[in-house]
Order: sequence, then C-alpha cells, then structure tokens
Amino acid sequence: MIKKTFYISPKEEILMDGKKLYRQASRAIIIRDSLILMVYSKVNKDYKFPGGGIEKGETKIDAVVREVLEEVGRTITNIKSQFAFITTINKETIRNEYDYFQMDSHYFFCEINNKLSKQNLSQYEADLCFIPKWVTIEKAIQTNENVLKGHNIPRWTLRETRVLKMLRNMIG
Repeated sequence: MIKKTFYISPKEEILMDGKKLYRQASRAIIIRDSLILMVYSKVNKDYKFPGGGIEKGETKIDAVVREVLEEVGRTITNIKSQFAFITTINKETIRNEYDYFQMDSHYFFCEINNKLSKQNLSQYEADLCFIPKWVTIEKAIQTNENVLKGHNIPRWTLRETRVLKMLRNMIG
C-alpha cells in the first residue's frame, strides 16, 4: 500500500516560486514485536525514521539499505513494500541562495537481521547524538508532539510524526 501525502510548513503558507533546493530521501519502517526501530536524537529529544538523502547514482533501495546500516548498524534483509511518499516544503532552507527547500521522502517497510554493527554517523548526525531505539509508535508520537510544542523544531519532526500517525491508524 502506498499513501501519498503533501504538506507545507505549519508556520506559514509558502509560495513555491523562486529557486528550489531539492532532495530525495529513503526511510525505513522496521517493526518487530509491536515496537518500531527509530533513531533518537539526544540533542533534539525527538524520533526519526532511519534513512536519509539519496546520493548521486543510488536507487531509493540502495539509499535505504545504506542509511539503515549507517544510522542503526543493521543490515536490511527484506524490503516488503513502500508505505508512503511524503513531500515536505520548507521556507527555512539549508543554504541561503535558495528560496525554499523541497524534500521527497520514500518510506519502505523493511526487515533487518539480528547482527548489530557499529553506527557510521556523519558529523552532523553524531553532533545530534543519534542512537537507535526500539519504541512503541505511541511513545514516539508523544515524544515528537512534545518537541513540536517548543521552539527550534527540527525540519523533520512534523513529517516523521505524521508518518507515525499514519502507521498507528493503519495498524490499529
């Protein structure tokens, strides 16, 4: 089942004109024994799905396999299906020469092996103190909703919370 959702930054309506910074990403949904494997940031105090940007020459599948290994130290053994395609538009850009940022995220249901490898985080991820955690979907939602009430909200927290809620509604 593929769901398609589009949404805009909750703070203001964004005119999608001008120079766009565009990225695609692949993210893994890994559920085992009613728990979901997420990446927790000790700095932001939020949960995100393992995954990230698709590099030049990579497929969506290549990217999700690489990102899961880097962020949670696990190898994907099976990709069952795509769950969601999310487009995020954000006026707050990473680089000043752009007017807005668009991220297309592809979410895949995945299975992983039990062998744990060492994380291989980028400096940015290490600075955010990313750690893998098995949590309930409800706990991840509640934690992220608390972050959304604050200031300096990471760009991904709203997106990840919406996908978690879609999962909760699907699983029941």
